[in-house]
Amino acid sequence: MYVFFLILMIIYYAGLPLFGAVRQRKKPQDAAITEEARIKGYIRIITFGWGAALLVLALCLLAGISFYDIGLRGISLGQNIWFTSVTIILCGIYLIAHIYDAIAFLVKPKYREAQKEELAKKHPNGAVNNLLPHSKKERKYWFFVSLTAGVGEEIVFRGFLLFLLQAVFPNMPMLLALVPVSVIFGVAHTYQGIRGMIRSAAVGALFGGLFLVTGSLIPAMFLHFIVDISSVFLLSENT
Repeated sequence: MYVFFLILMIIYYAGLPLFGAVRQRKKPQDAAITEEARIKGYIRIITFGWGAALLVLALCLLAGISFYDIGLRGISLGQNIWFTSVTIILCGIYLIAHIYDAIAFLVKPKYREAQKEELAKKHPNGAVNNLLPHSKKERKYWFFVSLTAGVGEEIVFRGFLLFLLQAVFPNMPMLLALVPVSVIFGVAHTYQGIRGMIRSAAVGALFGGLFLVTGSLIPAMFLHFIVDISSVFLLSENT
């Protein structure tokens, strides 16, 4: 049963994004996206994200897997002191960097322009630009998109998928199990291009490390949410 769940998740979260990327290449990249279309996209993301998380929780109930087993529990530090210290420091730096980006965007016009140019360099295909909010109304929906990603993706990837890998390969160390989970997380962000996939995989590994040192998905959910919600400041309104 665990093997079936694992194969299904790998096919869904790794196979479908690659297939979607191939289809996306056939579409014109300069097509304008309206506010209505972008909001509809956000609603689909929110529906799918919470649907996937609820499906995982339902599968846990059917398979007799406790929510505690997939990381829905309190914080408990039990890892090596060096690994714990390095992970928490890296997560703290990452958190502060995103908070700084948000504040700098609000108070420094030159920083806003630099961010816009950097975004264009990192994602020349325009996919990320099309995804990010461009208006006040879109930003309101983006809050729920970020919350969905922060909670839903942590339950699916760092919680359920990591649990399945350990159930199928019980002798696999937890740190090693983070590698395929992070790779699949990166592939799930295929729309961001090769650099975006690599960056997402690295960030996924950081979230996974935070889960390991705290024993809980809650800190990773919080950090994931902050990272995503800070993206609301990457573009000026109606850019």
